[in-house]
Amino acid sequence: MNSLFNSYRFCYVGNALTKRTLFKAIGDILLGKSRKRYHLFKQNLATFFGTKSNQVFLFAAGRMGLYILLKSLNLKPEDEVIVAGYTCVVVPNAVKYVGCKVKYVDITKETLNLDTEKLFATITPQTKAVVIAHNFGLVYTDIQKIKSTFPNIIIIEDAAHTFGSRDSNGALCGQLGDAAFFSFEYSKPLTTGFGGFLLVNNLDLLPAVEILTRDMPRFSKKDIFRIFLTLSVYVLTNFKWTQAFFRISVGLIRRMNLIYTTPIEEIQGEKPKKYPAKFSPVLSVFGYHQLCQLQKINSIKQQITYLYFETFKDFVDLNIYYSLQTIGVRFSVVFKPYISVEAIKKIKIETAKHGFVLGEWFNSVIHPKGSFQYLYKPGTCPIGEQISERIVNFPININRIPNETELLILKTIFIDHGIRQNV
Repeated sequence: MNSLFNSYRFCYVGNALTKRTLFKAIGDILLGKSRKRYHLFKQNLATFFGTKSNQVFLFAAGRMGLYILLKSLNLKPEDEVIVAGYTCVVVPNAVKYVGCKVKYVDITKETLNLDTEKLFATITPQTKAVVIAHNFGLVYTDIQKIKSTFPNIIIIEDAAHTFGSRDSNGALCGQLGDAAFFSFEYSKPLTTGFGGFLLVNNLDLLPAVEILTRDMPRFSKKDIFRIFLTLSVYVLTNFKWTQAFFRISVGLIRRMNLIYTTPIEEIQGEKPKKYPAKFSPVLSVFGYHQLCQLQKINSIKQQITYLYFETFKDFVDLNIYYSLQTIGVRFSVVFKPYISVEAIKKIKIETAKHGFVLGEWFNSVIHPKGSFQYLYKPGTCPIGEQISERIVNFPININRIPNETELLILKTIFIDHGIRQNV
């Protein structure tokens, strides 16, 4: 059984970018179509969300859109922005860079999203904005409740984990708040390597955002090349027969300092030099071609999600998160509190031996472990802290549809380590 997976691995990058689409995009770039694709991409994004193109602002990273939106609000040092106590470091960092306070609100174990009751208890006269995450593509359902109770607070959706999830009324994530930001990072629902955009729904916010985005710098040509190269290597080696080449090629570009990742200074809370920055027309070509195939891409993602759901739905020792309206970035399961952390570690080790490296996203209240935790006090968000120790996730990657044999192996490993099923 082991030999089947000696060179096989889960892949959490390039979730919607196939090799065929990659080569199509490279062809467009070589033919000088980047700027044309950039404008079409922006227009198609606006069309998808039912807005005008002047409401879409493209950035070199999604969190830069959050930063610009917060900066446009002219927040004072004593003002507060609320975020979930279960997020990526780049979200509270954006608040830090603006120069105001961040307050954390815990999540619920039932939704992995903000606890609305605790949110309402945390809001003060100094609260000017709330960042609402749709973690893993699971829709936070109480935005209208917040807006009706606190109409003067700006609601910003963190839609980095989804592109296509809808609420019970059919509205898309990104259409629910005053504004929303999306990410195109390597592991996100649509990827251009790095990049993202801000969608402004509240037209009163547009003038200030437009002013702040006029004179942004661009990433250097070298950094654009590094992103292009890193993304291409990830996608082209994204199947089991090329794993040896994957390790060699990634190691090589790393040694040559050509791999591009989030700068370490940003992980540690320092503002990078080119922050915010403009999105590259070259990278936009990848996004354009994925967006043109979005219906097919999301259909495959829903198929993969359903396969995982069917595999794990009968386990009584797991919390499962599934909805027909969710277009997720990963399929997450959470071990219930009585399952020891040691047992979870053993399952991770065993699955890795078979080529399945279980994701640990998020592995801290402020992900990743060891990153800067702006104004966070341990114990503030106990559910978020607990979930971060007990969650594992599986990739929803259209290049890697799990087959029956693979799913059976995963299921057997969980059973062999004492995770119970309904009989």
